[in-house]
Amino acid sequence: TGVTTNTTQSTDTFTVAVAVPLTTPEGSYPLTVTASGTGVANATATYTLVVVPRPASIALSVSGSSTLTTSAGGLNVAATIIISRTEFLGDVTLAVQGTLPSGVSASFAPSPTTGNSVTATFSTTAQATPGTYPITLKGSGSGITDATVQLSLVVNPPASISSITLSRNTVSIAQGGTGTTSVSIVRSNFTGAVTFA
Repeated sequence: TGVTTNTTQSTDTFTVAVAVPLTTPEGSYPLTVTASGTGVANATATYTLVVVPRPASIALSVSGSSTLTTSAGGLNVAATIIISRTEFLGDVTLAVQGTLPSGVSASFAPSPTTGNSVTATFSTTAQATPGTYPITLKGSGSGITDATVQLSLVVNPPASISSITLSRNTVSIAQGGTGTTSVSIVRSNFTGAVTFA
């Protein structure tokens, strides 16, 4: 059945370590320990190995980076949470363990799920305080121990075009002529396209 044993000795005490592979069927198996020595008869002892089912459990991990970056009032950010299952096929519900920072909210889809992944989406309001926040997510299901995984949410100050300046505040152009002035902007946590009108 693939069961292996390893014996270590300390004086007259022996420790027998037994390893049971995943492919070993459940059940009871008699195992015999034999002690032998030169010039003496062997001595034996028998014990019973009982192979039981693996306990049902889940583990959570993050697909890709565990650090999510956004700005206060900015775009939502999301992470894919992978659910690794051991002998458990039931619903798994994801939630935030503890309290989210003020101005930050989270949603999960699908949840509960019998699948192997959930998308965790985080949104921020303009009032969210900039900073780096550790966030622990918890997965739970009936009859199993909760599993957790940690993310890091980075909230930057609100994205904006913080200022706009002109190279010339006054442009004098003769009737029928043309002229130009340069326009410069300063960005704050904003990398999107800018349209001038």
